[in-house]
Amino acid sequence: MNVVAERTKTWTENSRGRLQYVLQNYVLWFVIVVLLIVAAIITPSYVRPGNLMLVLRQAAPLGIVAVGQLMVVLVSGLDLSVGQLMGTAAVVAGLYINGETGRDLPAILLVIAMGIGVGFVNGIVITKRRVEPFIMTLAMMVILQGYIWNYSKGAKMGAPSPGLRELALGYIGPVPIQVVIWIVVVIVVAVALHKTPFGRWVYAVGGNREAARLSGVNVDLVTTICYIICALTAVLAGLILLGYIGVSDARTGNGYELGSIAAVVVGGASLAGGQGTINGNIAGVLILTLIGSLLNAFSVSAFSAQIVRGAIIIAAVAWYMRNR
Repeated sequence: MNVVAERTKTWTENSRGRLQYVLQNYVLWFVIVVLLIVAAIITPSYVRPGNLMLVLRQAAPLGIVAVGQLMVVLVSGLDLSVGQLMGTAAVVAGLYINGETGRDLPAILLVIAMGIGVGFVNGIVITKRRVEPFIMTLAMMVILQGYIWNYSKGAKMGAPSPGLRELALGYIGPVPIQVVIWIVVVIVVAVALHKTPFGRWVYAVGGNREAARLSGVNVDLVTTICYIICALTAVLAGLILLGYIGVSDARTGNGYELGSIAAVVVGGASLAGGQGTINGNIAGVLILTLIGSLLNAFSVSAFSAQIVRGAIIIAAVAWYMRNR
């Protein structure tokens, strides 16, 4: 009798564990399906392939930045400077290119170097001087904001080249090039996180920094690399938005710092570090983009949309904490 009871208990625990695994890994995609069904019922044209591709193109810049944000969150960090870095990259590249063909490569190399520098400074100050990531990246955000507004005087000037415009507005078959770039970034980071020692080090640092250090992981180096990756994704997204908008604007990345953090949190990553997946990251971006798109389609005011997004973040965090 005891054996039967023990087996029943074990089976129940295993079933509960499997159910919890399914919920944690697939509930976000279920939410996406529900949102699409609701959209199809209310506005059938919303779920046409062409419109869905436009939604994906809208999601791509946020998705690219959210991948970088995930990297720093996994090592118990945060980067509030990504939005201003996007604007800085867009303005610097746009002013250098100024609509001319043949200046793309030098401009791209320039903003890549700038992104590496920003990420390196963030990482070094956080790891070596023990400055809190929130404070350091907030300070970097203010520095970049002051620099770019002083540099551009708040005016919209400079323009992308035709090639950069094509990168932002063009298609490969039915798929926007922006989305293809997002997919490539996702694949590269997913391979790095799940198929290389570096990925194991990232999760180890986020899970327990001291334990990772004692096991031989160079915690400071891993953390700094994550901040550099995050900065590079912001630069890439800034270049894409430059091509999409068609003019340099210091406000290009406004809101993306909080949007990327929201996507990471909704995607199931823990701000304490060591927990989060690319799968959840993509789902978080799509949920926020779909909700924003639907609210816009139904003429909901921007302020009301902000309230909805905030409520979603609170609900997501509460759900993850309950199921942890």
